[in-house]
Amino acid sequence: MGGQQTARGAANAGNRGQRRGPPERKQDELEPDNGLVTAYITVTAGKDHHAVPGLTRSNFHVFEDNEEQKLDAFSVESGPITVGFIVGGDPTDFRGIAPAFLQATPWTDEYFVIVDTGHPPGGTVIQNFTSDVQKVPKVFEVGGVTPDSIYVGLDNLKEAANRRKLLLLFGGSLTTDEPHSGLDPQYVVRQATKQGVQVYSILTNSDGGTDFDDGGTSDIAHLTGGRNYTTYASSGTLERIAEEIAHNIGVQYFVGYRTTHPDKDGKWRRIKVEVANPPADLGKLDIWTRWGYYADKEKKKQ
Repeated sequence: MGGQQTARGAANAGNRGQRRGPPERKQDELEPDNGLVTAYITVTAGKDHHAVPGLTRSNFHVFEDNEEQKLDAFSVESGPITVGFIVGGDPTDFRGIAPAFLQATPWTDEYFVIVDTGHPPGGTVIQNFTSDVQKVPKVFEVGGVTPDSIYVGLDNLKEAANRRKLLLLFGGSLTTDEPHSGLDPQYVVRQATKQGVQVYSILTNSDGGTDFDDGGTSDIAHLTGGRNYTTYASSGTLERIAEEIAHNIGVQYFVGYRTTHPDKDGKWRRIKVEVANPPADLGKLDIWTRWGYYADKEKKKQ
């Protein structure tokens, strides 16, 4: 299942990535996955944080709101991914991140790059879908990361050629005197979790402090099964983080279940994962997945 190119993605390859600005907000569209709640699970071990291969369905216990769920789908995902880079940092810092990530995987990934300067809201795709590392932009106008630009990234990923899809956010929020984001971050989280997109965020701070102007966008990472990183923008550090993210997702586990909480109340459902009986020589495992999802909401009768 992992890494297979879809006919839809291949057929639209010439037109992908052309959208500018956030599309008109539509009614939520749930990708049903045959009625399953789905999630990617990342398991790493050791100081190098490499992904752990070889686990099976019997190793995983998945809980929703503290009640264990029966797995109806399980697969090992270790093929190519499609990654959207949303850049809110200095071009000099960014130009090493994308190549480091792309070259740290043993397969050929496709990617695109979005920069949001606020004109138009949601940003511009400055590099359309490609797998050519040499095409990573090195010069562009500095923008920021906003819920709008994340939404544009999610919309772009609907045309991805690969099953696994990831957004990597780099840098802080867009700073401008004009209103620049018309989308609620919670709405963007809802869309990301429905699409099964994992979001990772890298924030930099030159003084080593813990306060970051991220506009709340880094919260999306944990909720979707990704992670946040904060660091100095020093030589080699950003590249090492990008490589670590690539190593994290070298092998992932895809699960699906039919929830035992089927009420259509629109509420948040918390997901937790435990790994039972892993090989003893692995030592301590680090396990993460998306924190949950929003249940469908019953439509009001007209």
